[in-house]
Amino acid sequence: MENKENVLIMGGNIPHRELILKIKKRGYYTILVDYLENPVAKDVADLHIQESILDIDKVMEIANKYKPKFIANLCVDRAMVPTAYVCEKLGIHNFVNYEQSLNVTDKCRMKQVFFDNEIKTTAFYSVTNDTDIDSLSFNYPVVIKPADASGSIGVKKILTQQGLYEYLPKAFEISRSGGVVIEEFCDDLEVSIDCFVQNNEIDILLVRQKMKKKSSDSLVYPLGSIILNEYPCNSGENIKRMARKIVDTFRLNNTPFFLQAFINKEGELSMIEFGVRIGGGMSYQIIKSSTGFDIMDAALDCYEKKNTKISYHTPQYIYSTNYIFTNSGIFSHIEGFEDLLSDGTIDKFVTLAVQGHQSDGIVTSRNKTGYFFIHAENIHTLFEKTRYIVSKLEVMDVQGKAIMKKELFDETLNYIEPYYSLNNDTPSI
Repeated sequence: MENKENVLIMGGNIPHRELILKIKKRGYYTILVDYLENPVAKDVADLHIQESILDIDKVMEIANKYKPKFIANLCVDRAMVPTAYVCEKLGIHNFVNYEQSLNVTDKCRMKQVFFDNEIKTTAFYSVTNDTDIDSLSFNYPVVIKPADASGSIGVKKILTQQGLYEYLPKAFEISRSGGVVIEEFCDDLEVSIDCFVQNNEIDILLVRQKMKKKSSDSLVYPLGSIILNEYPCNSGENIKRMARKIVDTFRLNNTPFFLQAFINKEGELSMIEFGVRIGGGMSYQIIKSSTGFDIMDAALDCYEKKNTKISYHTPQYIYSTNYIFTNSGIFSHIEGFEDLLSDGTIDKFVTLAVQGHQSDGIVTSRNKTGYFFIHAENIHTLFEKTRYIVSKLEVMDVQGKAIMKKELFDETLNYIEPYYSLNNDTPSI
């Protein structure tokens, strides 16, 4: 610590491991706060303090002791509120203040801000245990979302009034704030839009279509995303207008952010939600690989109150990110990716699960086992490459049993491919 300023890092996930390495290159002493005994990023941090990043009092105590230059949180949504609170109380620069952090992490508050400022979103109600549900009218199906849960925990598609009554108690239990959003289901194209704002100028870096099949009776967790080199459905101007509306309404500046939205066949956007951070998983690597822009370095410049150089390009290929899920079992290892990496079929492969992770077989963020990133000249070649890769991969459990959910890729690709004509690489919807 001698002669070095301290930086606290909130959470030791895979993206934050890279973040710590970048912070150390800038000459700081890195202090990782994570409740786990051995988080992924522990080995690169100068110090690991085993405390929960959700415990505001503990984070405040640590910050008072080590007096950090800044508190870094680029990829953990649930840590935004504690980070903002402590930074505001101690006069530390942060992307958002405490009030803003509540508005951008609590779905009930966010939806209300959308409504109050005429930002298009699906019809919704914000409810609590005290709400008279019988007095509300719904067009089924609806989607129930606990206001402040992470990783899609508790999010469920509901088909009937009886189903709503049966599931609401569980949703209230999951929500730490006690709030729940009930919104109309939308079946339009779902996209994630990576952005950066500096000195009130907005750059749209990347548009990604979620790789997901449709289901009549449940929500489907995406297997990844397709990185497009054109705006889908001629939505470019609408995307730019929506990004400006979000920045102005929520008073954002000098920060990465991303939008999650539906786009209809006319190219009109309907906001799902957004985040004032870098997207989770491998988002930072995807952005750098496909556009040349290092959004993590840019975010660190924002923490240091420096202007960053904005330089990026349109993706030269069609790219896709692909997450691997398994049936229930205890994870041992993944086989088959080494040869695919060495011959260039796969651009990047990351094992996400730690040995001994117990999967319940549910397709959700907590059960992401591995990840691969690929590119191709056109969308149909990309689909062919994906199918070939899946045929060569396997996930093994500790008993030597193959547990990879390969059928998810068949089902998803078979649904998505008809959206693309042979002469058009963007969705025709």
